[in-house]
Amino acid sequence: MVIPLNKLKDGVHEFRATSCAAGLGIDEDVFAADISTVITVDKRGLNYYIIIMSETAATFCCDRCLEKFDMEIKNKSRILYTKDESLVDSISKEKEGVRFIKPDDIEIDFSDNIKQFLMLEVPYKKLCDEECRGLCAKCGQNLNLGKCGCGDDYIDPRWEKLKDLK
Repeated sequence: MVIPLNKLKDGVHEFRATSCAAGLGIDEDVFAADISTVITVDKRGLNYYIIIMSETAATFCCDRCLEKFDMEIKNKSRILYTKDESLVDSISKEKEGVRFIKPDDIEIDFSDNIKQFLMLEVPYKKLCDEECRGLCAKCGQNLNLGKCGCGDDYIDPRWEKLKDLK
């Protein structure tokens, strides 16, 4: 999503766009739904205060039961773009999210920002449900669908020697 800077006057401006995963360079199998983005630009002199809000749906495989499930992914991020180099030097040491743009730049492409912010929202542990019971370690039965016949006395062979410690 590209925002033209040279036509913006001081004040708040809002831009809306819908894109697909391929357009952002992310996995189309996971992010099959459209990605809706609203970018609010508050221009004040040489500074552009940016708020990026993106949302989409993603399909993941549960880490416990291996079933596919859909999850809503939302992100709201703030960035300060400035043409004032001294401001970048003084602020960026304290905070990230401050970026310098050349005085002759006429537009900003936010596609990479949108991609990075969405990828940061993908959970490390993907669970279809917090109460997911996973798979039986012995027979592979999905324990969310019902109990298996293995019983509770099954011990993974790798841990069998620990029974001898007392």
